[in-house]
Amino acid sequence: MSDDRGPRHATGSLPQELSEALAFYDALAESATSREDARRQALARFSDWSEQLKEHFRLEDCLLGVTDSPFDSTQLGLPPESAEPGSTGGLPTRFIPRYRLGVGGQGEVWLAHDPELDRFVALKVIKEGQRGSHPTAARFWREAELTGKLEHPNIVPVYEAGKAAGEADTASPYYAMRVFGNRHLLRAITAFHARERQPADWELLEAIKAFHEDRSAVNEQRLQQALATFTFDATQECDQDLKDACEALRKDPAGQSGRSLQEAITAYHASGQQPSELRELLNRFIDVCNALAYAHSRGVIHRDLKPQNVMLGEFGETLVVDWGLAKVL
Repeated sequence: MSDDRGPRHATGSLPQELSEALAFYDALAESATSREDARRQALARFSDWSEQLKEHFRLEDCLLGVTDSPFDSTQLGLPPESAEPGSTGGLPTRFIPRYRLGVGGQGEVWLAHDPELDRFVALKVIKEGQRGSHPTAARFWREAELTGKLEHPNIVPVYEAGKAAGEADTASPYYAMRVFGNRHLLRAITAFHARERQPADWELLEAIKAFHEDRSAVNEQRLQQALATFTFDATQECDQDLKDACEALRKDPAGQSGRSLQEAITAYHASGQQPSELRELLNRFIDVCNALAYAHSRGVIHRDLKPQNVMLGEFGETLVVDWGLAKVL
């Protein structure tokens, strides 16, 4: 249960520049670019946020099982969080918390390691300041039971529930859930609408504009260099059209190719959002609808459904999370 390509935390948001950097990385990572290439380009473009981005990548690898290397939550653009169970007071001793992922009305969610099964979990506990309150504990336990009873492929599964070690009057309930990468539906939607071309793409378009306005030898040389460095995708008809239009413009001082060039540029811009990506988002939406239809069939309404409460996995998984405000009819 997380937010943005950095985990969700007490403030509920990341710095704007870091969010833009992560959206840029998402757009690349979800295209034909490899994950490593996407990371290199994101680091190069947003060098001022390189340390935070590197920690996000390490967290991503950790959650994907690529590495067991520890990460430093203070580098994620977040305030320092305690990573010792004893200092949080409300966490069970079985789990080793790494940092806090999110804070809600009555609870907080931690990314924690389960050494017995050697996996990460999303651990929800009553937030500090409300522990020891019997009404809060009763509501929290009801939430854990309700979430655990909703067994559906698109609803977050509960692994374990219980009470943290402590005196009978102060022991706090908790429950451990599956943790999903660190990407939610809002982030995927943002990345879809924020597809950005590579620097070579923009240089080509700028070179076209400059040469179209002034067919000087300098601008012609700039256009030729841009064409030489631009990588055309042979599978994309719009790319070939753009290349042909550029060549026609360079050879046509009268500008007769202006209309075909404009059409090629428009098609090229439109190709930044592929129908397959839209279909994927729509399939995610259908998954959410199926989860809610199942919950409604059990007499349960979520009452806090939003893109941030829909987590996305790396292999097509979609999970509706945070049933804390759910109501049984």
